[in-house]
Amino acid sequence: MAEWHLLQLGSAMPGPYATALDRAGRILSEFVPTQVIPPCRGGLLHQAGSARARAALLTRTLSSGAVAVLSGGCGFNGMSLGDAMLAEILPHLPQAMTGTIVGAAAHAHVLSVLATRFPGLRVLVGTPVVETIGMPEDRSSAEAAAQQLVKLYRNGPPLRELLKRAPCVASHTCNTNELESGEAQIVQAEILRAGNATGVAIAGNISALSLLSGGPDWPESTGAILFLQSAEARRRDLDRAMSRLKLLGVLERAGAIIATVPIAEIRTPLDPSLSKLFSDVMEGTTCPVVINVFDGPGVQSLELALGRRAIIEVHPSHGILKWEADG
Repeated sequence: MAEWHLLQLGSAMPGPYATALDRAGRILSEFVPTQVIPPCRGGLLHQAGSARARAALLTRTLSSGAVAVLSGGCGFNGMSLGDAMLAEILPHLPQAMTGTIVGAAAHAHVLSVLATRFPGLRVLVGTPVVETIGMPEDRSSAEAAAQQLVKLYRNGPPLRELLKRAPCVASHTCNTNELESGEAQIVQAEILRAGNATGVAIAGNISALSLLSGGPDWPESTGAILFLQSAEARRRDLDRAMSRLKLLGVLERAGAIIATVPIAEIRTPLDPSLSKLFSDVMEGTTCPVVINVFDGPGVQSLELALGRRAIIEVHPSHGILKWEADG
């Protein structure tokens, strides 16, 4: 079994986060050999000095046979990682780079670029290491999350239902500007348009993708199965980012749209429903669209194999996600 290296990629970590990362490493080490890279200001990608040296460090980790498990950064804040990776490190990575990288949805926009640019990489999106393994006080839930991550690495992402029968009740977000007039929302998976599609899996935070899309490093989205995740709690921010993706032609070229939206969202009386927001922005497209996809109560993630071909079958009442075999 390959050794796992937990790589901190964000900026300097506060004490509780560093402690949680160490705890995640200890729990994971019960299932696979695991090493926690000591945290430092700027994260792993900055400790080596120049961009060339940082790229060499990441390449060395992967070429040694280790599994690079990314930790740090979340949602839109992951753009700081994305900018550094794309602008400074990508040009120095060898085209024949191989190995396995596992990250959470927070890193999906960067991982999508790596997966499509370096075909030899195996790129997986799964359990957030610190949040679901290192932070929970309940030992059994932390161990279950660790086992889920190991299972993803060994077997790849499973066949997945895209429509959950039971709704998930979203709690209030402490947004002082909107809390007074907002109300808790019922978050439930919803099929907006049925259809089938097969294409390369690309994923990312909606706001991050809206800024990266159109740049020279963003992968071609024609026919892609686009998994969109949002960390925004305000409808207008989500609407703005989706509208930009539409203007750039990303939504029109996609083979399917699978969206995970905030579980703790505030809606003011003037805001449209999420289904109307997505229906309006997807007008003029023909691809299947599913929103509010969850992998369990309150969890905003699906297990994905980025850069690999996904198969989506969306019927009026249910949908499934499966993956083409490796090779």
